[in-house]
Amino acid sequence: MSWTLQHILAPYGRLSQEEQAKGILLAQIPTGLSVPTSTDTKSKKFLVFSTFYTASVTFPFVVSIAYWLALYPSQTVLDEGTKCEALHHFILFSTTVLNSVIAFVEIMVLSSVQKQQDLATQVAGVIATYLLYGIWTAFGRFITGEYVYKYYDPDFAGWRGVATTDIVILSITVTVFFSQRGLHVLRENLAWKAESGLSGR
Repeated sequence: MSWTLQHILAPYGRLSQEEQAKGILLAQIPTGLSVPTSTDTKSKKFLVFSTFYTASVTFPFVVSIAYWLALYPSQTVLDEGTKCEALHHFILFSTTVLNSVIAFVEIMVLSSVQKQQDLATQVAGVIATYLLYGIWTAFGRFITGEYVYKYYDPDFAGWRGVATTDIVILSITVTVFFSQRGLHVLRENLAWKAESGLSGR
């Protein structure tokens, strides 16, 4: 969703002067997360964008895998035919299926970004993003009194269970990361072959 919103707000990496006049925050956030106009892959802006983009096309698959393999089998079944059930299914479809479809389309069809940072930096970026999510779940626990997922709750799973959850999710994240990078390479090769075929005519 954040990746899509960024393209809507600032598809060219900058806002107009009128839009920038609305506020510094409004102007800086889309610009900071947009595709860098510079080709310098060592710049700070490119590092931020690289981490943002990598997380945007990695974590949708992680969410889908974690939900359908671990969370869905243990969920309570809602009363069939109720409005609550229909809304529940719509939200689940949007957050655990549609998100991965959008990420796949971005990787295989829409992707036109510059080559990302080296693999080590990208892996560190997605791991850091997951750690930030851990901090966010702790903040949510502080505000609401409950964890968003019971597997993060030491009272339910125990500290060893929480550590196991983190290790499993991080393993899935790294596996998905390399899988989506493989899809990127496949797309680039297919595009290169198509261009070579057209230029050879």
